[in-house]
This record gives sequence, C-alpha cells and structure tokens, in this order.
Amino acid sequence: MTKHRLLVSSRPGHRDGLARIGDGSIGGKARGLGFLNVLLRRTELVRMFPRFRVEIPPATVVCTREFDRFVERNELVKCIDWTDDAEITRAFCAIPLRRELVMSLVLYLAKHRIPLAVRSSSIHEDGSVSPLAGLYQTVLLPNNGPEEADRLQQLIDAIRVVWSSTYHQAPKGALRRQGMLLSQERMAVIIQPMAGRRHRGYFYPTIGGVAGSVNYFPIGSLRPEDGMVAAAVGLGTRAVGGGQVTRFAPHRPSLRPELYRPEEVRLNSQRSFDAIDMASGRLRLADDPRATIASIPLEVAREDGGMSLLESTWLPAERTISESPLAKGIPLLTFQGLLQNTRLAQLLCHVMERAEEGMGGAVEIEFAGDISRSPNRSRHVVDFVQLRRLPQTWHSGSVRLSEVAAERVLVRSSSAMGSADLVHSGPIVYIPPTALTPSVSRAFGDEVARINRVLRDREQSYLLIGPGRWGSINLSLGIAVTYHQISEARLIVELSTHEHRVASSQGSHFFHNIAAGHILYMGLDEEQGGVLNREWFEHARRIGGHAGVRLLQPKTPVRIQVNGRSRSGLVFVEV
Repeated sequence: MTKHRLLVSSRPGHRDGLARIGDGSIGGKARGLGFLNVLLRRTELVRMFPRFRVEIPPATVVCTREFDRFVERNELVKCIDWTDDAEITRAFCAIPLRRELVMSLVLYLAKHRIPLAVRSSSIHEDGSVSPLAGLYQTVLLPNNGPEEADRLQQLIDAIRVVWSSTYHQAPKGALRRQGMLLSQERMAVIIQPMAGRRHRGYFYPTIGGVAGSVNYFPIGSLRPEDGMVAAAVGLGTRAVGGGQVTRFAPHRPSLRPELYRPEEVRLNSQRSFDAIDMASGRLRLADDPRATIASIPLEVAREDGGMSLLESTWLPAERTISESPLAKGIPLLTFQGLLQNTRLAQLLCHVMERAEEGMGGAVEIEFAGDISRSPNRSRHVVDFVQLRRLPQTWHSGSVRLSEVAAERVLVRSSSAMGSADLVHSGPIVYIPPTALTPSVSRAFGDEVARINRVLRDREQSYLLIGPGRWGSINLSLGIAVTYHQISEARLIVELSTHEHRVASSQGSHFFHNIAAGHILYMGLDEEQGGVLNREWFEHARRIGGHAGVRLLQPKTPVRIQVNGRSRSGLVFVEV
C-alpha cells in the first residue's frame, strides 16, 4: 500500500510541510525545500517582518521508487538512447500509472483546488556539482475543472511529463559532461499549491523571480556580496528563462545605476507577463507541457490593480523619473515603489544569509510575491519555492591578462566569469550583431545546436560569440538555445552592442548551468569599453554554418585569459 509520511511537521498558522507518496528518495530540489522549511521555522520572521507572511507552499513528493517501478515495468529505460524529446514524452504519457498511486492523487486533489506546480526533483538536481537548473520539466496546472476526472488526468499527465524529461537531451547532455551515469538518474516529483490570485480568467502572483546572494557582474559601486535579484511581473518563468526582468541589489536596493538611463530601461522592460490560463483545465499536456501558460499584455496587470508599487513615471521633457502617483508621463517598470515602501529587499537578504550559513556557501532562491494592494490587506505574501547552491566561480583565479597590440585583440570584457589562461586552436562559432532579429533567433539557435552536435561527435570544443542574451526565452533579446545545445562550448561571449542593448543572462537557469558546467563566460558591452574586433571576424576563414551563423577556423591559435577576481577577460591572436 502507498505510504504517506510527513517529512516536516506542520507549523501553527501555516500550511503543512513536505509529505511523501511512496518510498525512495525525495530528490535534490525537495531536499532544498525541506532544508529551507526547517530553516525558516528557526528564524523570527514574524517579529522582524510583521508586514510579510512568509511561506513555503506545502510540497507533496512522489518519491523515486514510483519512477523506478514505472520505468522498469514498462521497459522505458530504452528511452535513454532516444533523441526525440517529444517521442519520449509521448511514450511515457501513453502508459497508465499504477492504481495505488492514482488513488493517492485522488486523495490529494480532494484537499487542493487551487492551481498547482508539478516540479522535477531528480537525485542530482540542485546539487553542488551539477545543479541541472531548469533542464527538467515543470508543469503548471489550473486545477479548476468542473469534472474531477479532468483535474486528475492533468495531474497524471504532469507527473508523466516530468518523469519523461529525465531522458530528455538537455539533462542527458549535462550529466554526460559531468561524467555521471544516465542509468543512475532517478526522478521524484514535487506537487505544490501556487502563490498568487485569480484575476478574471488568469492566475498569477504580483511578482516572481530569483534572488542570488552573489552578483557575478556588479556595476558601478556595487559589490559581488550585494547580491542580485531578477524579478518579473507575474509568474517567475520570465526571470528563470532569461526574459525581460527588473534587477536590483537586495543589500543596496536604492543604488540603481540603470535608472539614470530611463530610455534604456523602457526599451528593455517587460511588455507582457506569464500567467496560468484558468480555461486550460481540459488540455492534454503530452504534446505541449506549457499549454496552460498564457502570455498577457502588461496592460492587463494594470487593469487588475497590481502595478501601483511596480511602476514609476518617466517625464521625457524633464528627463527624470517620478514616483508621484499624480505625475503625468510614460509608465516605467522600475519596482521602485516596492523597494521604497516595503522591506522585501531586507527580507530576501535575511533569508539568503540564513541559507548561506546552513549550506556553507552562496545560494540562489526562487520566490513569488503577492503584494498587498489595499489597506484592508495588512500583509504581503512571499512564497519561497526553491533553494540551491550557487557555483563558486565568480572569485576564482588570479590570471594576469597579457598586454597585446590592439589589432591582435578579438574580445575584451570587464564582465568575465571563471579562471583560465589557455590556447584554443579549434573553431569559433560567431554571429555578427547585425545579423540577429527576432524572426531568425530560433533558426540561429537550431544551427548552433547542429554545429554543437557535430563538434561533440568530433570531440572538439569551440568558442561561442554572439549578440544579445544566450538562452533567452524572449526572441527579441538574443539566441534561443538551451544548455545542452551549447554544451561543447569552451567560452561563451554575450555581446551588448548598439544593435542589441541587453543585460547579461545572470539569474537565469541557463546562466546557472554554464557556471556550474565550468564554461568560461564573458559579457561584452561596447558602450562600457568592451572590445569586439568586428573586422577580424568578418575576414576570418569560414568553414561552415548557415545564414548568419558562421563557423570560423582561425589560421593561428587564439589565447583565452579570464580573471574571475577582477571579472576581466581577453581573447587575442597568438603569434
């Protein structure tokens, strides 16, 4: 008979903690939640932050033994060798769950009628060696259908979709890169109620995002230890997916250098947000696990009344930003009212400091916030939904950069991560800044992935240089690739030029994985003194690639130097 065991006891005034369905491991992500749950019980958050209700949504974990049974009894281990993710998911979703597990899910749904997040929790996920951030599936469910059978079917589909992602190409590539055996990977599944409220036909929190206790690339007088928060209106999918976000340093929230360039803030601000479509309760999820997520114009959030603390007013004639509610001008998404009128930044700092003490290093926490919009609601609600260790690469190394003639410099960066002084004689994948438009971003990503596969088969590494933000879900910000599609890159360079002015991908799952995978990184901003030798790349020998994606082979080797302490990086031609 299926077992139900309470992992963390309930707290007075709070919802339940973690509970288990079945036997086996709860996986890495669930371990992080359990740790955070216990950690927050030991702190005096109610006394320190009386205007906030801090919660960890109660998680019910379908343990790894259920995954093992499903795979073994249905001979699905063969999917390890399959290369079509959609085919793998369809194979999993075509097979029924065992009766005992289904009955446990029926009992669960009888107690929960609000939207649910169904998340992966593999045994290697969110570990310090290979965090696998964002490589497995997460499915968000409206959980509101009038028919119990529809709600149950979507939950069953969601579990099978998450299980199937164990054998998808992205995590398989990451595990291979770390030298881990795919046959040893096991998947638990976390089921959690979601933070937020229903607005007409949609459900979403005021904000969702990710907070890191280290800022890899601080600007101006900011320091790495000031941390970094990337937050978005609505679901946090935009923040972890490398979309348009608002950033601030939680230890110094009043220091916002970007606000001195309001035109740029407006250009890079959110224009839409993600929410759960509450009319999607009957959709089958095998073909599209994101079918329940809708992209909504930001004006809808304004109409719902959720933007009062998030927007400022830009006065173009005066070239200033006003926080006055009476100001007449252009709305600008800055989160200034939220940072000035609540203690959200201080709360995030406190929780991260406690987590750092417990985990022995820098951390990253995903959160969702439902911000009070009227005097009748006395407290803001903040849910913490994930905790992981940050890769410790930002301060590593003491490489001294060479002094070389300007014509030999290919790339110079003041936002570099890693530590290296090495010679590269292999190819370079280069996309000119002038070649990228949203209409070709996905095609460019497919071509980069094809080149990555070819070079992987040849056991060759390469340098990857291109405009905008690598790995972004927003096609207007950069190249649409996933981590496993660039897994053989030795160095990744993100170009911020006059053609494409964007911030780095810091805070996204993609960035987290390249850091954990020890892939060197450089962010190059031409307006901040970064150097891109466009002429050299234009005349370099081309040996492959299609359209705007160029596969180049230098006549002579190039040298890569990265100093993580000074965040400086250099690529130059050897002589």
